[in-house]
Amino acid sequence: MWVEKIPSGKYRYCERYFIEETGKTVKLSVVIDSKSNQAKKTAKELLDEKYQDKLNTIHSPTAGLKFEDISKQWLEIKQGEWKDSTYTNTKYKITAINRSIGDILIDELKTYHINSYLADEVKDKTYRTVVNYKSLITQVLEFASDNQLTEMLPYQQMIKVPKVNMKKQKQEWKYLEREELEQIYQFLSNHKRFEYLNMAKIQVATGMRFNEMIALDYVEDIDYKKQTITISKNYDVLNNIITTTKTDTTRAIAVPSEVLEVIREQIAITQRKIIKHNFDRSNRFLFINRTGKPVNIRDANRVYNNIPIEDKKISTHIFRHTFITLMAESGVDKNLIAKHVGHSSTKMIDQV
Repeated sequence: MWVEKIPSGKYRYCERYFIEETGKTVKLSVVIDSKSNQAKKTAKELLDEKYQDKLNTIHSPTAGLKFEDISKQWLEIKQGEWKDSTYTNTKYKITAINRSIGDILIDELKTYHINSYLADEVKDKTYRTVVNYKSLITQVLEFASDNQLTEMLPYQQMIKVPKVNMKKQKQEWKYLEREELEQIYQFLSNHKRFEYLNMAKIQVATGMRFNEMIALDYVEDIDYKKQTITISKNYDVLNNIITTTKTDTTRAIAVPSEVLEVIREQIAITQRKIIKHNFDRSNRFLFINRTGKPVNIRDANRVYNNIPIEDKKISTHIFRHTFITLMAESGVDKNLIAKHVGHSSTKMIDQV
């Protein structure tokens, strides 16, 4: 053990300990006011306690557990309690969270790690979405604490989502004016992003959720004579499977002839892609990527996010909101709108 005098006039007592389990030597230290023999004895006792705490941490059954590990355990338990659509939606969000803080050891996760992540997210996501992310993080942490998977729980009252200009953000995220829609269509056409142009047109004209549109079977789900689309499926992008809709319901919606024409154009594009890449000829998804699978919503949003519309964040969801807004402005009863877009009540319609 050696002693170092520090600027405050106190003394830092230091010692090196060898950790057999890691094969490494660690330096531990404590600060005490004096350099007396009694102080040296106290320092030795405190250093030995620190060393023992270090060993206990290494031997702990939770040693090495990351936030991602805990979140997966939590999700496994919740899967049996939730309906499939809720589980899939939450799993998608947890996966997004884990891309930023998932690799941090649960015993080393600090409040500033979480707050820094939330501050970054609120820059390009809605405030409500980031508040939901915060809620999921705290639920995972509470699960870790309740199951004695960590003793170093961040002080949750200090986890905060930064305040944003809600009026400005509502304007950015709500809906598109007709002139803005034309700008978007022109931009996508000029850049030869015809598939993304067709996606936008279909969503604006039908109000479908993106993953409902992506899951459509263009033979079975579209009745060209009756001019209807039956929506009964959702594409789970994380697991690459078809599931039920978010509300576990099936609905048939009427669509104008212009939309059917867009769908026919898209079918031709998809069929050419299938032939060119020798994909499975039985594939009847309307929009497929370069591997023959349904287009990923993240890929679509990367394209839309780059469209320069002043004070607006362009995404797949804004097209759905635009449909709802246009219907409401046309005087359509909000109960009919809710039924058309697959909402179980008018609550969400009132918020758009």
